[in-house]
Amino acid sequence: MERNLVKSVVRMSIFVKRGWMMENSLIFSPFELKIYIEYLRIDLIDKGQQLGLINEVTVEASQELDYFIYQYQLLTGSKNFPEVSAASF
Repeated sequence: MERNLVKSVVRMSIFVKRGWMMENSLIFSPFELKIYIEYLRIDLIDKGQQLGLINEVTVEASQELDYFIYQYQLLTGSKNFPEVSAASF
């Protein structure tokens, strides 16, 4: 199951990166959005460590993460950061 989840997250990332999310109205469930946010968080940490915190690529990754956290908050009516734990999988 975990392998399928990782494949789904990678597919979601490809859709978003290529701009297909808006074109095809790809809609995430709250659970899928939490998983994608966790993927973006890990990606941001990696980019920050490799490229530095003020690198343009790192800043763009941070902005993308902020956007999806905000979308999650709008979707769920929550002001809290979505937490993803191993128990969620």
